[in-house]
Amino acid sequence: MMFEISLLHYLSLASGIFILGALGLIFKPKSVPNIFISVQLMIVAICITFIAFSFFNKSLDGQAFTFYILMITAVSAIIGLALVIAAFRKKGLRIFEDQNLIND
Repeated sequence: MMFEISLLHYLSLASGIFILGALGLIFKPKSVPNIFISVQLMIVAICITFIAFSFFNKSLDGQAFTFYILMITAVSAIIGLALVIAAFRKKGLRIFEDQNLIND
């Protein structure tokens, strides 16, 4: 007997990942990497939802929209990394000690 994965399974997975990201934003917003990872988890959960609906509706719209979202997310990650590097070069090593960007 085969176990069939339904839309409910995908939506449960996506909601679990989204809740993990939201909890990360609520309880650990003290450092930039924690915020970044939490937001990325929430975006991945949204993409899983789009792909699941796209698959079960036999449409490619959700997959195309997910590709667009992931491209925008990659660009924002590059911009965020560039801002952190620019701040590091401007202030030196003290930026990581003063503003607590890396450690909790």
